[in-house]
Amino acid sequence: MNQFLAKLRHVFLPYLFISVTTILAYSLLHWLIFVRFELIELDDMWQNFIIPGAVVVLVSLIFTRLIIKRLNFNSSKSRDPLGGIIVVIILSSGAALCIALNYIETSTGKLTRLEYISAIKKQPLTKYYELKQYYLDKQAVRSHSAFKTSGKYDQNFDMTIYCAVPIHNAKVDDTVADRSVDSLLLSLQNKDNLNLKKALLIVNGREASKAEISRIPRNRIASMETIDIQRSTLMYGEKGKYGVIHFEVKTGSDNQGRSLIIEQPDAWLAVTYKKTISNDLSPEDKEKEYNRFAEASQTEFDQVDQGTFIYLEKVPKSDNLSNFRTAIIQTDTTQSADDAILLKPVYEPFEARAGASFGWIFGSFGIGAFIFLIVIQFFPLRNDHQRKLNSKKSNSGWLNDVKGILWPRPGYSISPVVMLLNISIFFAMVIAGLGFLSFRSSDLLTWGADYRPAVIDGDYWRLFTAMFLHGGIMHLVLNMYGLMLIGLLLEPVIGSKKFAIAYTVAGLAGSAASLWWHPATVGVGASGAIFGMYGVYVALLTTKMYTAAQRKALLTNMAFFIGINLLMGIKGSVDNAAHIGGLVAGIISGYAIYPFVKRNTDANEQETEIMQATEDSAV
Repeated sequence: MNQFLAKLRHVFLPYLFISVTTILAYSLLHWLIFVRFELIELDDMWQNFIIPGAVVVLVSLIFTRLIIKRLNFNSSKSRDPLGGIIVVIILSSGAALCIALNYIETSTGKLTRLEYISAIKKQPLTKYYELKQYYLDKQAVRSHSAFKTSGKYDQNFDMTIYCAVPIHNAKVDDTVADRSVDSLLLSLQNKDNLNLKKALLIVNGREASKAEISRIPRNRIASMETIDIQRSTLMYGEKGKYGVIHFEVKTGSDNQGRSLIIEQPDAWLAVTYKKTISNDLSPEDKEKEYNRFAEASQTEFDQVDQGTFIYLEKVPKSDNLSNFRTAIIQTDTTQSADDAILLKPVYEPFEARAGASFGWIFGSFGIGAFIFLIVIQFFPLRNDHQRKLNSKKSNSGWLNDVKGILWPRPGYSISPVVMLLNISIFFAMVIAGLGFLSFRSSDLLTWGADYRPAVIDGDYWRLFTAMFLHGGIMHLVLNMYGLMLIGLLLEPVIGSKKFAIAYTVAGLAGSAASLWWHPATVGVGASGAIFGMYGVYVALLTTKMYTAAQRKALLTNMAFFIGINLLMGIKGSVDNAAHIGGLVAGIISGYAIYPFVKRNTDANEQETEIMQATEDSAV
């Protein structure tokens, strides 16, 4: 009983104090910066997940770890459970903090009541809106389709259609859209015999799209005329090669003072449609599934009245907001969407907006605390002298572990440099706002991903740069873990120069194999190069560098590791072509460098024997 009370006092209660204080203090700071005073606006992923998660990790490693080290784990016959306990604490405290931040933003967000949507930009923006009079112009909807992979092994293919619907004060009577732009164009005298569908559209001297013209009140169009191809080309260059149709529109403004030439909405209704299919499907089957999904989404959009919402929620800065803004300019590149306000419809009562999230704050934290309380009963406390001595030593223990993995040193310099380079490039993409859990293929392509059509056109450098890009955080973590293991095992054995050469050769071979196997797939990742290093290790294990017992044990483990990963590649949507290409190149490289490695090893052993013999003679 005394031991239990002592552990409560010296371990459990300090853990509770540190964790609860961290959650409360950060929540208050978050509310002041992001909610109350709105000092800065970050991407939603950074604001509500990455930064608070990093805070929990640092507090757990620096402070909570010292508290847990007061337990005597040496009495356990199993391996040291400290790491597992830290992971449980990070997960439970991190979940509680993230849920708390979401609850604070949701429950304290201000609700603004608007008579008309045109008033939204005349006052500070808030999180929620209640709108009395409005008109949703569904005919002028803009849409954008986005695709990404998800799942531990990228086995899911996620399809999302982002729809942005203009919100106006009221319906504008008799716009061009009511009679369609094509019908309007057919009504003019085409004296120059232009291709009306391809001709450049100009409104009052400015290039315009059909979507813009569709929003012009018909009674404002003063005149329409065609300009022949010869004059159009002289005036507008390549854009005028099919001729020009020029619209003269009367200027004016409504009672809110807005231009009636081409009316831009003050805000947009944000509507999404989502579907997930297997990423194992062929490109042709994926296209068929997408077409079915798009058709079903269009039917639902036409049939459902999106205007039955109770209130609106402003879409925060995030990937979703970027996709909605892309939708706005998808068919109207002359319009800027950088400041476009997107409002998500909510069909539940405003009072129910927080749901059950408040209870989950305590639930998620309580689960971790309960597990921790049970676990500490299996380990006794250290005595006071041991505890104080150990706390002094352990203060920087985890930092030394990280430093040993990521800091270059003689015999182990290439692996940490490559890991740091991969991690740095990943976070550079994150800071650029391109994503975190995953990146879009178009962004990866811009940053140097592998892609057969681009390589054929002369971008041969992509074979190299693709080795340092990753599709998301899980892709990066898994690859860096594999590189860390093989780097610690192999680089001290073969030397840093040979490791660098073999890594580069295997990476290039993996990229080339991926190009050969996938004619139109964007490829990224260090896995081809990493598999190549495992191939080098397997090759060396089959030589006489190791004893028979060592060869059997290590070769079995390597074969199991490689086999499991290749099987996962078959089940999921991992690029096995890059894996196999890198592995084969690595095995060949391993046999090629074996004579040099063996020579160095023999020379070192001979030098050691000579020094030992000299010492024996001196004695």
